[in-house]
Amino acid sequence: MEAVEMLIKKSILSSLVAHSDETGIRVGGKMFWLHVMSTCMFTYLFTHSKRGLEALKSELSLIKDYTGKLVHDSYASYFNFLSIIHALCGAHIIKRAYLTRGNR
Repeated sequence: MEAVEMLIKKSILSSLVAHSDETGIRVGGKMFWLHVMSTCMFTYLFTHSKRGLEALKSELSLIKDYTGKLVHDSYASYFNFLSIIHALCGAHIIKRAYLTRGNR
């Protein structure tokens, strides 16, 4: 199993483009964040009690070691990583525009 996880991590870290996002989940009745980093072929997931920079800098995160183009939702914590070329997710932009217009 460790060999598979290492293959996934190395593949994502060497990819020219990756996507990252996070979503809230319940673990043992408590709120955690499921952090995702993926390419068209691989997905890496980890849970953390925090959503932001603390989680993204943690030993579980791949983002701190990534140097390619990262597509994300423009969550402010991502912009702390200067070695990444940032690209904003179109689906998140449309969602934000829709919600900003008072649509709920």
